[in-house]
Amino acid sequence: MTDDDDDLPDGVYHDDDWPTVKCPYCRAEIAEGSERCPQCESYISKEDGGEPKTSFWKWMMALAIISALLFLMMS
Repeated sequence: MTDDDDDLPDGVYHDDDWPTVKCPYCRAEIAEGSERCPQCESYISKEDGGEPKTSFWKWMMALAIISALLFLMMS
């Protein structure tokens, strides 16, 4: 705690840490202004990196649709 913190109300203090957000792909904590996630190396904005990696749930939905179509064709 510094001398400047004495002027602040109780429970309020200066935070010198970088603001962080969660990576939309791997959910790792990254610096707020990052262009790429250092954990999964994905670009954070679509403008910087083009298409994001296909997510697990998109693959699972496609598999479910194909399975349902095959089931309907077999019956």
